[in-house]
Amino acid sequence: MIALDASALLAFLLRERGHQRVREVLGEACMSTVNFSEVLGRFARAGQPVGLIAEKLLAAPIELVEFSTEQAVMAAARCRRRRRKGFRWEIVPASRWRGSVESRL
Repeated sequence: MIALDASALLAFLLRERGHQRVREVLGEACMSTVNFSEVLGRFARAGQPVGLIAEKLLAAPIELVEFSTEQAVMAAARCRRRRRKGFRWEIVPASRWRGSVESRL
């Protein structure tokens, strides 16, 4: 299972740099519901019909994974203060972000 973040799926949908790589792993991909919401938000801000887009994305071979409070704490604990230059995304195995907080800290 490969975990996609919002920017990876958006790169695929909008045919941006790296979209071919996402296409290669789409059949074995999962995404957190938080990232799914970010993708839909991008289309909402552009005035697109979010309900229709959600329906189409839900038919895609991407497993949606609920984002729990435990995972929110784990994600926050991994944040580092740093300067960013643009977006950077990476395709990683889902096992890197699934599991309990205790097993990841």
